[in-house]
Amino acid sequence: MCGVLQSEQKGGGLAERRSVNGSKERQQERCFLVENVHREYFNQKAPQWDSMLTEEVYNRLKRIISSLKIKPGSVVLDVGTGTGVLLPFLLEAAGPGGKIVALDIAEKMLEIARAKVGDRAELVCGDITAAPFADGTFDEVICNSCFPHVKDKLQALKEIARILKPGGRLAVCHPMSREAVNNLHRSLGGVVGDDLLPEHEEMHELCGQAGFWQTAITDVAEMYLLTARKPVLSCRERELVPIGIIHSPYRSTGEAPRQGRFSDQTAELEVYPPFREGLKDVERATHLVVLYWCHLASRQTLQTRTPYGPEVRGVFACRSPARPNPIAFCVAELLEVKEGRLLVRGVDALDKSPLLDIKPYSSAIDSVAGASIGWLEDGSKKVKG
Repeated sequence: MCGVLQSEQKGGGLAERRSVNGSKERQQERCFLVENVHREYFNQKAPQWDSMLTEEVYNRLKRIISSLKIKPGSVVLDVGTGTGVLLPFLLEAAGPGGKIVALDIAEKMLEIARAKVGDRAELVCGDITAAPFADGTFDEVICNSCFPHVKDKLQALKEIARILKPGGRLAVCHPMSREAVNNLHRSLGGVVGDDLLPEHEEMHELCGQAGFWQTAITDVAEMYLLTARKPVLSCRERELVPIGIIHSPYRSTGEAPRQGRFSDQTAELEVYPPFREGLKDVERATHLVVLYWCHLASRQTLQTRTPYGPEVRGVFACRSPARPNPIAFCVAELLEVKEGRLLVRGVDALDKSPLLDIKPYSSAIDSVAGASIGWLEDGSKKVKG
């Protein structure tokens, strides 16, 4: 990585200039080290880039951006903008009250993009692994047809999480399937021959490690789209971020038991590396309180019907996963601990649920004799699995 690029700063622009070595004297300048071979490759491709894109590709990209339903007035970063293929769609989506910033490592690509949009978007030459933007700048970050070319994918995702506002969204997209993307790059060979889009499982893990949750992937013939959110909850100005992810046999709400304790199925709690020191002595507990985020649940629900009767109950009087903050917990039996992965029995979480916390369960502390839920005991049904 030997190419050095500087971001452009115009009046009112969002890009910062800070030095890469962090010296106080040069904090207003920032250089970006990028992989020079990729920069030169895309600079050489710039003159003929648009001619290689078909009308069908443009239509697919337009549909992808439309499906995101970007709110008017949003501040949007287009990572790997290239010749500005997405810019017309993003400008339309964000509207006159929005702000579009386009980032790319190849200055020749940006020259073509600038000719298309003029000053309607801010163009920045730089590297997403060292993003030249302040924390919490963007509502949306779009990575179209560029993520496979990023060498340090986890660092890029961490930077994206940093520059997104709380609740902001990441979108990684391609106008074709993951398999088609990877086959294309392999067939081209050379500089991009090994630039591959990771498998779904790895993308989920990378997003989780970077601090994202609510990660979802659509992978079909006409498009690949990954979306993920930066957590919006905060506590003493520190964001609540997942410490891991739950791997369970339940893929839908219909498959999950009403209460985890009534199931003999096992699940795995994967704790991300930055948090694994916190597992010291956890193996000495027989049972754990597992707190997780119900990532598929509605956050607009305040009243609902339970499985135990036709009456409508407030969500704070029952255990429905649909609630303003869809946090759930269960008491699980700890079976095994191995390299940051905990094998447990009795979890009712859906597969890929973000893991929020783990606490040891104690019958002496956590069990309250005679505790009851009045409406449940008064009804004709009793708790079943």
